[in-house]
Formats: sequence, structure tokens, C-alpha cells
Amino acid sequence: MSREEHDRLRARPDLQSLGAAIQLLVTAAHALGYGACWMSAPVLAAPRLEQLLGVEEPARLVAIVAVGVPSGHPQGTRRLPVDEVLRFATPESGAAAESGRAASAAAPAPGETDRS
Repeated sequence: MSREEHDRLRARPDLQSLGAAIQLLVTAAHALGYGACWMSAPVLAAPRLEQLLGVEEPARLVAIVAVGVPSGHPQGTRRLPVDEVLRFATPESGAAAESGRAASAAAPAPGETDRS
């Protein structure tokens, strides 16, 4: 089995773990009064950035998180009520899991939750 096939089958738990760690880092920075931004576009220049940063195999650059002191506080945006953006599948809806008790989040149909 090739590395690519193996990674596809196991859904890259290493990258999933990294995503969770980055989200916690960004959340912690915010809680401490810092601004943080998770960026993946700079990874397009990963080989050069790895060279500049001294990243050596087997490590590799997969994301960059900018952290700093914000110059201001952005205005909050209006959020839709949870019941307008989240539904749970039920046995009655025909989407029951094998146990008949598991719930899964479902996205609303296109145009179903218009912000206007």
C-alpha cells in the first residue's frame, strides 16, 4: 500500500490533531487578549520558509499562526439562531444511525437560512 493510499484511508490523523492544536492556540491567544490568525496560504512557499526557519526532516511546515496585539476590536456580527443553522437527524426523518439514537449535524438546504 502506498503512502498516499494509506493516508487517504486513515484520514490523516496527524493533520487532524494539528488542526485541533492550532484552534486551541488561536482560542488561547484570544482569551489572553491577543489577536491570532491561522494561515495556510504561506504554506505554498513551504520549501523556502522551511529553509529560512531551519525546519529539518521529518518535520514540515503545514500552517502558520500569526499572533500579535490587535490595533482595535472588531465589531461583532449578527448571528443566526442555532435552530436556524443546525438540525439533528432523527429516526423519524429516515436518517437514523444503527443505534437509532445517534444525532448528526446537518447543514440547512441552500437558501433556507437567508440573513436578509
